[in-house]
Amino acid sequence: MKLIYLFERRLPYEYDHIDFGYDDVRNYGWDVEVWCLLGLTSNVDVNNMPKGIKFDTGNYVKYINTFKEFDEAIISLNTDEVFFICYPYHAYDKTSYNIRKKLYDHNFEFANMTEPPGFDDNLLRKIPFSFAQAVKHAFRRYILGTGYYFVMWLKSMFSDQTNKRKFIDCWYRLIGPIKYPSCFNFFTTELEYYFTPQPFGKWLEKNILIHASSYTEYLCAKKTTCISKNEYVVFIDQGLISRDIAFVNAGLDIPIKNKEKYIKDLCKLFSCLEKKYGCEVVIAAHPKSNYQAGTFGKRKIMYGRTPELIKNAKLVIHQCSTAFFLAVLFKKDFLNIYTKEMWQTPRGDFKRFYKGFEVINCKLLDISDEKAVADYENCILHYDEEKYQKFENVAIIDKNSICREKHFYTYVCEIIDEWNHKADA
Repeated sequence: MKLIYLFERRLPYEYDHIDFGYDDVRNYGWDVEVWCLLGLTSNVDVNNMPKGIKFDTGNYVKYINTFKEFDEAIISLNTDEVFFICYPYHAYDKTSYNIRKKLYDHNFEFANMTEPPGFDDNLLRKIPFSFAQAVKHAFRRYILGTGYYFVMWLKSMFSDQTNKRKFIDCWYRLIGPIKYPSCFNFFTTELEYYFTPQPFGKWLEKNILIHASSYTEYLCAKKTTCISKNEYVVFIDQGLISRDIAFVNAGLDIPIKNKEKYIKDLCKLFSCLEKKYGCEVVIAAHPKSNYQAGTFGKRKIMYGRTPELIKNAKLVIHQCSTAFFLAVLFKKDFLNIYTKEMWQTPRGDFKRFYKGFEVINCKLLDISDEKAVADYENCILHYDEEKYQKFENVAIIDKNSICREKHFYTYVCEIIDEWNHKADA
């Protein structure tokens, strides 16, 4: 059996084997392939990316830039020995529709999978997702949404291609999951029902509710030994100064343009914490970042060890990363930081990302404000079971999930395997 991941909206990175459980799949006895379809969905030139980005260079990774290449790749496969996972489900558009159409045309089976919950204002949504909310979503998305995009396209005398595409995509999101249904839809917690292409898709029998991948990282890290004999404070890096192209391609604002000041402000805070805690600050580098040695002074920069680093840290310094959920699971004290520059971007993307902290009314520290940094201790949130439980319930472990003690992708494999046996019977 071969499990093929179809990445519609992202590039394959070196540390994806952790997030996507390649080892779990292989331990189950299956082969893994990753097909990057970003060339179908954007203008990104995957052959001309900046040097230093830590891409996955494994021989199981394929870059597919045209539907002709997609056809050729599919034709070479045996339909009885392959299963596809289409990721992410929430970004369903005309290209997603055509990808699934190709799979149907060649008699391949597939599952849709949502992203794990992000750390943003979506954490403030009510759960469980109700039928009334589905009605509201359907009205806003397919009546108000399509109406707005059509009017904007009309006002441009039908020259605005962006609003034309958005108008058309709305209908592909509505029709696609009906015309080309999947075997399964894997939803990473109840919160992700808000982002299904079909607002009423929650009530389909083929939906599988599963915990967020951060819980699997937590289970794995629990079994590891200490990463250092010495005590330390950990900074969960977001790569805000080292992946501008990635932000632009994702349609986001570039959060930090004055990179020298940002590093200087960070290091000032780190020095204060090192004096307070009597140990060094270690940088848990974002897997998509690219830092030179010495970027943060003499402090260690470590890749691919974030769960273990959080597990044994005296304090966690956080921005707006989903790795924050690991700090919650490991019951760590944490300090949340930002800069004025991050919150003053044209669209306010990053200010929105910090809205998640409103779940627990957490104070935030502006590291570009020297007076605030001097008083940083007032912003440290110490472990509080009731507050931390709120994050667990919304974004990490769904109470209805039946795989709490299993790795995310081990459970995915079991579901697919069981379905295969029933299909063969």
